[in-house]
Amino acid sequence: MRTTRWPDQKPMRVFVLSDKHAVHKSFVKQDLEMFPYQLRMVWDRAAFSGTGYPPIEVVSITEMINQVQKVEGAIGYVDDASKPILKGVEIVEVK
Repeated sequence: MRTTRWPDQKPMRVFVLSDKHAVHKSFVKQDLEMFPYQLRMVWDRAAFSGTGYPPIEVVSITEMINQVQKVEGAIGYVDDASKPILKGVEIVEVK
């Protein structure tokens, strides 16, 4: 959330699923170790203070994949079950 640019200095565009989406809830709780409302507060604080940009919310895994494929500098997340349908994107494992 602090990083706004990739190493090549291109702007990073963050895509997220809605706070109520099961994959979002799982990702935030397991990988970020917080609750969705806490992540929302972090994003809101960054946006309102001018220190960051809010993420772009998508409604489905399919839309997430499509946006990450076509938007330069995009980053998003999907569940393990969606990995076989990923084409044209770089996969970064979160550990």
